[in-house]
Amino acid sequence: MKTRLGARRVIRNVLFLGLPSLLIGGCVTITQPTQGSVVSNPVAAAVTVKLPQYCDSFKVTLDGADVTGQFSPLPPGGTPSQANFASLAGGNHTLAASANTLQYWVLIPYCGADGDSATFTVPVTVGAPPPGSPNCFPFGGNFSGASSGRYQQLYSASAFPGPITITALKFFDTQAPVLGGATSLPSGSWAIALSTTSATLNTLSANFAANVGSNNTPVFSGNLTQPWALGDTLTIPLSTPFTYVPANGNLLMDVTVSNLTPTSCFIYFDATGSSDLPSTVTGHVDSDGVFNGYGLVTGFY
Repeated sequence: MKTRLGARRVIRNVLFLGLPSLLIGGCVTITQPTQGSVVSNPVAAAVTVKLPQYCDSFKVTLDGADVTGQFSPLPPGGTPSQANFASLAGGNHTLAASANTLQYWVLIPYCGADGDSATFTVPVTVGAPPPGSPNCFPFGGNFSGASSGRYQQLYSASAFPGPITITALKFFDTQAPVLGGATSLPSGSWAIALSTTSATLNTLSANFAANVGSNNTPVFSGNLTQPWALGDTLTIPLSTPFTYVPANGNLLMDVTVSNLTPTSCFIYFDATGSSDLPSTVTGHVDSDGVFNGYGLVTGFY
């Protein structure tokens, strides 16, 4: 008898306490930007309040700052409520929305609190290409004519406004015409790793291993060959996202290529810095030595 009474009590508690809380969920939803997305400026944001009935306390924050006033129309005037953010800094951002919405348990109205949040990333591009300083290695060929090689590029923490979860790398070809009639990137096997390094532009070492950080993470392995023409962008989706925190040090990209064919340089990617005007945010190391202030323009997405 006690067992039956205990079971009934559990069922009653689920029905009268558990179900109302389940009905509350999902009344406030962030539909733009979506969780984990990469969004370029201007960033469009939209919050939907499912039920037209509305109690009070509609609030939206961006990285903890109240941005409710930028959303229009405000509930209960209509849904979704929308806003545009024109110039968010590159890196990770969190949008959060909450409201007290009028809901019903059977025929009994009540005001239930609900909310949603979405973390998204605004891309960061490091460098701008001055005319006449592109580089073919490590994605467009090899100056030395060898079929294998290693390339490391350091990116200064100062180039990143804040933490960023990197899901793709982009390299650009806007400066130099494709040479030798090439119509595709060379074929080969590329392995890319990212790490946070204690090395700086002034302390980059020709000893590759000395530059690698303790959190070294393989993020790509495969062949990058594809049809190519001037103006194209090389996009490398990462198999493992890498969260970079500038406060912990500079960022190092470590690229190893093997079985490269053809080995000659036909395709040149935008680079930043030169001997006359070195970059203050990037530098690289390859088999020819250390090149402070010179590296590929790189997009972090």
